[in-house]
Amino acid sequence: MNRLLPFPAQRIKQDKELTFSYRGLNLTGLEGDSVATALFANGVRIFSRSFKYHRPRGLYSLDGESATCLLQIDHVPNVDAGMTLLRPGMIVEPQNVKGSPENDLWGFLDKLGWAFPPGFYYKKFHKPYRLWPFFQERIRKMAGLGKLDPQFRAGLYEALYLNAEVAVIGGGPAGMSAALAAAERGLRVVLLEARPWLGGFFDWRTSAYNGNHTLNARAAYLSQKIREHPNIRVFTSTPLTGFFLDNLLTAFQTGGSADPFAERHLEIRA
Repeated sequence: MNRLLPFPAQRIKQDKELTFSYRGLNLTGLEGDSVATALFANGVRIFSRSFKYHRPRGLYSLDGESATCLLQIDHVPNVDAGMTLLRPGMIVEPQNVKGSPENDLWGFLDKLGWAFPPGFYYKKFHKPYRLWPFFQERIRKMAGLGKLDPQFRAGLYEALYLNAEVAVIGGGPAGMSAALAAAERGLRVVLLEARPWLGGFFDWRTSAYNGNHTLNARAAYLSQKIREHPNIRVFTSTPLTGFFLDNLLTAFQTGGSADPFAERHLEIRA
């Protein structure tokens, strides 16, 4: 594996290897890796192809803010590899490719992008209308983002209905400080974080914070206090899905129990 030199903010454990499958090959990652970092360390640069022109897509960010790291993981399509922690025995496959990500049969469409402006298929294939179903079916097959295996075993599904006096969205330094400030005044707090861990942008920064302390050490300190506080309930890997009137919030959590396929739907009244 090709690895960055160790530095204090790393989450990976160099002495704990994990084996996973990618395109039928057994590869090795490290505990603390995301699927994306494990693939990158193994020399994988193209993860999938874009859904329309089949342009090559690879590692862009590890913040879950892009669609370039969507892969099929353990038979589930459209999983963000940058936000999914590596587990032993994972089965990882690229998406939207015919052949391999490096040599995609439909990759030639990228060269013809000039002939396919946005929305071209809404204008070019409707006349005569009787031909539209024929073209529609084929366009959809070429422009898919992933296929769900009909034999996939769904995991545990739970619905949680929570009442809190304060709901904090985001587990960065500001979110954690706000949650602690409210909890220390005796308020019941729910903290939602889309990433698998707390810390936000402090998590990977080693700049000085206060004297000999660093920003990543500050993030770890706040995270520990959050976890230990009896008035705070933390949900990681839990993006917000809705913010409604009367302080009603909805969110969902993936892998919220020992079952990696588990999902939780949360409704929070704050």
